[in-house]
Amino acid sequence: MAAILEALGYRPALVYEKRRTTWRVAAAEVVFDELPFGLFLEIEGEESSILEAERLLGLEDAEAEHAPYPELTLRHGTEKDGVVEARF
Repeated sequence: MAAILEALGYRPALVYEKRRTTWRVAAAEVVFDELPFGLFLEIEGEESSILEAERLLGLEDAEAEHAPYPELTLRHGTEKDGVVEARF
């Protein structure tokens, strides 16, 4: 896919690597993401399932990060040849 995009004249502007583990906690899906600049947890499901998973994991008072990974990469990544990168 990268070769096709480059052949069309596109170049990467931002690159980040991520390792993801997916779990089921009660009726919610919990994903644990490891990025070069931090560890992040997402809980997906119905609101009641999310609240139950937060309670079971002891995360009721955890601070939420609302910025998407591309924005966090711009903040914490390094620029190399005009491309902002966050790699392991």
